[in-house]
Amino acid sequence: MKLRSLFPAFSATLLCLSFAMAASAQRKTQPADTIVLHGKIYTLNPKQAWAEALAIRGERIVAVGSDSDIANLQSKDTKVIDAKGHLVLPGFTDCHIHFIDGSFSLGRVNLEDAEDAADIQQRLREYGGKHPGNDWILGRGWNYAMFPTSLPDKKYLDEVFPDRRPSLKATMATPTGQIRSARTRAYHQRHAESFERHHRTRSANR
Repeated sequence: MKLRSLFPAFSATLLCLSFAMAASAQRKTQPADTIVLHGKIYTLNPKQAWAEALAIRGERIVAVGSDSDIANLQSKDTKVIDAKGHLVLPGFTDCHIHFIDGSFSLGRVNLEDAEDAADIQQRLREYGGKHPGNDWILGRGWNYAMFPTSLPDKKYLDEVFPDRRPSLKATMATPTGQIRSARTRAYHQRHAESFERHHRTRSANR
């Protein structure tokens, strides 16, 4: 009697396990979005430290193994990357933050994924439109790849803010350096004129 009462539960458990195994097998055989072949891949897995190839589906690495194993996950829509025997390493993630500066940066213009100087200018222009006045405009996250044909130059900022007073500064900073514009020509001209007036006054009093 007890065995008969346990049979439905046992059958249901077997059925669930079968579905789970089938789903797992299906995931392993589904075509990958991207595969990397012919590489020297370091996996950081002690049980399988090295592999020739890997498969990516969505934002996950779904398989690592030999070229022949991973090639089975290729479809006509799969992107194939030939590593040509080069070393492939997992992504490096630096898990730290400069808390105060990081907090301040939330109120600055985010330039991290800007495509080029024109994109940077557009973002600064939009920010300036939302924050009129003479306060500093601060940007963060630019890099030299956004300037493929030239070095960063203050002219890109002057083109966006030609009429702001000299006290305004638009800054884009990275750990390697920064470019600034405060209508520097007008700024230096004003101080040069002030110095010249001071020099004339001193000469006249002698």
